[in-house]
Amino acid sequence: MSFLVQKQKESLLGFSEWYPLWQNSAKADEIMRWAVEARNRVVKQADLDIHSRAIVRLSRDWLHSTEGDLDLPPHLNTHQLVSVLLSTAPEGVRRGVMTIERRWVDLELPRWELLDATAHAYSGLVDLIEAAHRATGIQECNIPARNPPCVTSSLQRMPGCMVQVDDNRRLHVDLAEMTQMREKLYVVQRGDIPFEVVRKRYGDFAMSGDAIKRVPQAVAMGKRMLSLDKELLTSAWLLRGEQVVDMLSMVFIDQHSKIVQVHQLADRLERARADGLVFLTETWLGAALEGGANADHEAVPPSKQPNRSEALWVTGATQDGRLRESLTIFFRGVDGQIFFGPTQYLRGGFVNALRPVFDRWRRMTEEAN
Repeated sequence: MSFLVQKQKESLLGFSEWYPLWQNSAKADEIMRWAVEARNRVVKQADLDIHSRAIVRLSRDWLHSTEGDLDLPPHLNTHQLVSVLLSTAPEGVRRGVMTIERRWVDLELPRWELLDATAHAYSGLVDLIEAAHRATGIQECNIPARNPPCVTSSLQRMPGCMVQVDDNRRLHVDLAEMTQMREKLYVVQRGDIPFEVVRKRYGDFAMSGDAIKRVPQAVAMGKRMLSLDKELLTSAWLLRGEQVVDMLSMVFIDQHSKIVQVHQLADRLERARADGLVFLTETWLGAALEGGANADHEAVPPSKQPNRSEALWVTGATQDGRLRESLTIFFRGVDGQIFFGPTQYLRGGFVNALRPVFDRWRRMTEEAN
């Protein structure tokens, strides 16, 4: 794509101003550099040096999770890998969620799965096209519809076909029930919901600053949405500095699905090279109950406690270790109206439910150093 743009530079308004800016950004991006080099290798030398790997993760809860990286025969699929692993596993580990993620990597880019790297490179090309559009005053791309309708004129940075994965690539198994868990991720992108619709429903929202500064703003937004909708979809904003680079929503069916989706959140955070996160959700609050742990020493979750209460929970966190939490307890009236208590702000500490995110940031920092 960049070669085609360069060939048309004489007819592109302001090319000498906006193209070098994009080019410098692409040169500083590990994936974009790899994409150019990979293209040259395939055209001028040979095919990519492909290697097959599998990431195996066993998650009992937020505090007990192990992960391993295995070299495996290319012909084995994820279902066969689960069968092999479970056939050799002791009975005691058959609890929690096992995730098998099959990864194909180019040895020149070993930390990135090929489809993830391709999706990242695609988003970089969207930046290039948008820069050209801004320079020429074009408001909307007029490319024709495709079949299947994945790449559209809206130029989404992460089309739906690049977000969803099937069980040939990643498989989740509930070990207690020995059932497969289906994966579904809802990515919210710019333009998905017209701004006028959002503004009419909820009014104006002023969101700015880094992840820490946005916590009070997210609290105000969450309270307004809860008051109008009576429920709140769990949402996450991924930031690079003060810029939002990705947004997604999650639906938690149970604790296992929550663990799976927070790991997905960590995956997207790494792909976006995000160094900040704002996480907004409804949550149950409970108390430490006497005798509230079973024989396996697992505490009774608040959602199962009889005297639980509801709260709006917002967390802002950054890769450099800063953290800010807020809790706003609320009550539902007989007519459905919601009444909010005072918001409590906390600094420091650790959020177990976001442990996969913090672990990923730590790994990213170690690799960068």
